[in-house]
Amino acid sequence: MNYEEIVLDAFRKINARAGHVVPIRNFRNGIMRQMNPVEQEEFIAVINAMITDGLVTCEGANTGLEVIRLTEKGFSQLYHSMADYQIADVLMQMFARSKYKVGEIIPMRNINMQFIPSLNPVEQDRFEHVANTLIDAGFITYEDGKSKPIPGLILQQRGYDYIYGHIIDIKSLF
Repeated sequence: MNYEEIVLDAFRKINARAGHVVPIRNFRNGIMRQMNPVEQEEFIAVINAMITDGLVTCEGANTGLEVIRLTEKGFSQLYHSMADYQIADVLMQMFARSKYKVGEIIPMRNINMQFIPSLNPVEQDRFEHVANTLIDAGFITYEDGKSKPIPGLILQQRGYDYIYGHIIDIKSLF
């Protein structure tokens, strides 16, 4: 059993960023109850090794609210992320799934409520760069809601060509 992955999975489940915490009691009342004493010692040793390696810190032992806090180093190792071009492709597929035509808009509320939450925090941090790259490449434009009734992303001809089968290498944009 990979104990480090168990700890990291606890952070993944809450879409953690650096600084987020997981209470130690979550492990004591969960996975550790299923372990024998030797496995429990090994689990604690792995947490201590993660502290030594700078992936997490342990805080609050004297207060009764002991937590494991994710560090920047731990955050950088936490998620297996898509490449920028893959995030771009997933975004463009939102247009394709709804059979959008040139000039049609995906409202930002849809992007913010459906697309962005589907990304892990590392990918969320890169979303703006990905969207701006697609805008610069002429795949989409951004409407801020001043000239149209709602803010959103508008499909352009190059994006239309990409999603409906014309060969355009989106990977080369990134």
